[in-house]
Amino acid sequence: MEQKTTVAIHQPNFIPWLGYFHKMVHSDVFILFDDVQFPRGKSFGNRVLIKTNQGSNWLTIPVIGKGDLPLFNEAKINNQAGISKILRSIQVNYSKAAFFDQVFPGLEKILSKDHELLYALNHELIQFVAELMQLKTKIIASSELLSEKTEDTLQKIINLLLSVNAEKYISGKGEGSKRYLDEIMFNKKGIQLIWQEFAHPEYRQLYGEFIPNLTILDALFNIGPEETRKLLLNIRISSP
Repeated sequence: MEQKTTVAIHQPNFIPWLGYFHKMVHSDVFILFDDVQFPRGKSFGNRVLIKTNQGSNWLTIPVIGKGDLPLFNEAKINNQAGISKILRSIQVNYSKAAFFDQVFPGLEKILSKDHELLYALNHELIQFVAELMQLKTKIIASSELLSEKTEDTLQKIINLLLSVNAEKYISGKGEGSKRYLDEIMFNKKGIQLIWQEFAHPEYRQLYGEFIPNLTILDALFNIGPEETRKLLLNIRISSP
């Protein structure tokens, strides 16, 4: 890639929340960090929140052998029955949403496939959401970009950014990110570090009082792909 780009990097989570796609809509390239260790504890890698008539509820894909410390792209789904249950839960809770008929068929097609690897499923779902919102962002796996391996997370991120000729890097402001990201090191490489500032917007939802931090499906079903994209584009990525 010759032109300078704005890049974001994130683990390939399961149908993530709006903040995840907020990074994506403001990026030219979105790198799925797939060759890192899958989290041992509870993780957004295989679970997400939806809204029901009784409040928020977790949808979780069972994963085999998390204690064996697999890489994200090696984590295996435990059984297809668990995914069928997730699909049914989404259908039951969102069938009355305004854009259900527009969004659900594509989602059902992906979730009905017999995926062995969690990464393959998550990648396909993330791509599906991006295409629904007609994003031009290039989505690529980190494992496809680097031939040399390094255990140093900061160095790996910088190597990934250099591999796509990044001019700007969008990072979340969580304590985990701030702990290992060195702004001076980025500046030395000619990369501007941008801290994402995301104030969760409200939009029309089913079932009464608004609940934030749900899967992006909640917005897609309720206000549609076009309005969801506009919603995210209108939220600045950082302060002036």
